[in-house]
Amino acid sequence: MRAVIDVEGGEIPLLDGFDLRDHRPKVLLVEDNARGADPALADYMSDMPYTQVAWLKVNRVYVRADLAPEWADRITA
Repeated sequence: MRAVIDVEGGEIPLLDGFDLRDHRPKVLLVEDNARGADPALADYMSDMPYTQVAWLKVNRVYVRADLAPEWADRITA
């Protein structure tokens, strides 16, 4: 399972209602129009079992921690 989240600033409320530990998507693509200037999304995701492996323009790419770094290599290659 993969998840793409593009809700124009509502990423954290959406993630609060979507249990990542239960659904466990392998890859998350989360839009971050602030491009890291606002630490809220990174802070939120730091408590989740995911590792950010790349940026795709304004999107953060997260891989489930138990799959990284193998999947990180696939995504960034």
